[in-house]
Amino acid sequence: FSLAHTIRLFDDEHYRAPSFGADIRANLRNLAVPGTGISMSLFAANKIIAAFSIVILYPLAALVSAIVETIVQKRGGQLRGISIWDAFASTFDQHLLCPQHWFALWRLNSFLVAWHEMVVWETPAAVQYLMEGKGTFLTAASKAGVPISPFIEDVGTLYAKHINIEGGMGIHVLKNFTHPGGEWI
Repeated sequence: FSLAHTIRLFDDEHYRAPSFGADIRANLRNLAVPGTGISMSLFAANKIIAAFSIVILYPLAALVSAIVETIVQKRGGQLRGISIWDAFASTFDQHLLCPQHWFALWRLNSFLVAWHEMVVWETPAAVQYLMEGKGTFLTAASKAGVPISPFIEDVGTLYAKHINIEGGMGIHVLKNFTHPGGEWI
C-alpha cells in the first residue's frame, strides 16, 4: 500500500521540499545499498525509475536477501526441524510483504507523515507541520525556553576549509538558518 502510494504522491507538493520525490531523494542521498556504495537516491531519480525500482528491483532485493539470510541460518544451525525451502519462503515473504528492518519502518513513517500532511494541508492541523522544519522548531523552542541542542544565531555565514584540499576547492560557505537565505544549523 505505502509503496504504491509513494508513486502516486511522487510529484505532489511536500511540506519541506518542492515534491514528495524531492524529499525522498534528499533523505536517501546519504544511504547506500548495503555492500555496494550505490546511493539509494538514484532509485528515486524520477517517477519512472522509482516505479521500476518498486515493481522490479525491490522484489529482486527481497529475493536475494532472503537467499542470503536462509544460507546464513542454515550454516548457523538455526533451521533445526524446518526445511530450507520453508525457511526461505517465510523469509522471502517477510522481506517482501512485511519487512521489519529499520529502513522499511522509517520509509513507512516518512510516507505516512507526508500523506497525512497532504490530506490536512487546508485545515488548522497543517500548522503542526511547520515544526517539522528543524530551523522553525529550534527557533520556536528557544523562544519558549524549551531545552534544545545549542545553535549559533549571531554568525550569518561560516566559511569552512578542508584541511587536505588546496586552494579554494576545499572551501564551503554555509549560511546560517537564522539569517535570510540560510539553510545550515
